[in-house]
Amino acid sequence: MHLPYGFEYFSFINFNFPDYYTEQDLYWKIPKTPFDLATQYVSQNGNDNEAFRYGTRLHVSKLSFLKKLCKKLKLTYNVTVFPGNIDSFDGYTLLIEHFYRIQLLEKFFGDRLYMSGFLDNNIFIDSSFPDTTITVTEHQIGYRLVDELYAIAEFRYNGFFPSNRNIGLGVGLEYNLRFGRDNP
Repeated sequence: MHLPYGFEYFSFINFNFPDYYTEQDLYWKIPKTPFDLATQYVSQNGNDNEAFRYGTRLHVSKLSFLKKLCKKLKLTYNVTVFPGNIDSFDGYTLLIEHFYRIQLLEKFFGDRLYMSGFLDNNIFIDSSFPDTTITVTEHQIGYRLVDELYAIAEFRYNGFFPSNRNIGLGVGLEYNLRFGRDNP
């Protein structure tokens, strides 16, 4: 959601009953640059499972030498680096988030078909986690049926989950609520 004065807000919540996970992200556009200041609040069920992160987001697809190509491909690509965090985990955590969205087969489907996704690298230094890097990634293909209602298919891998349930496939419907001006 685009807000006044260069602010942008994004959030989601995942339910896997009885568990939940939510992110609340707030960005502020640094004027005349492809950078944003970024903050993120994360909460999930259980004790001591909250984190507050801060860092910078780079709109890679808005870099002058890539802008024309990305516009032609209808590609948006951002990288957010969160070097700062306040959490209850042992050691230090560096989070690097990658996000993309691309329109597919526009000649045939107009703006109805897309693919989007993210890849999060959680890098743990001097921590109690057995792996130094844990990845979470999700990739989704969606087709707009009407207004903001989409039929979607999704793949997800969550390295935080046990190996017997860390990969998932799903299909369903998604409805987007948009507020304020929106840039795809």
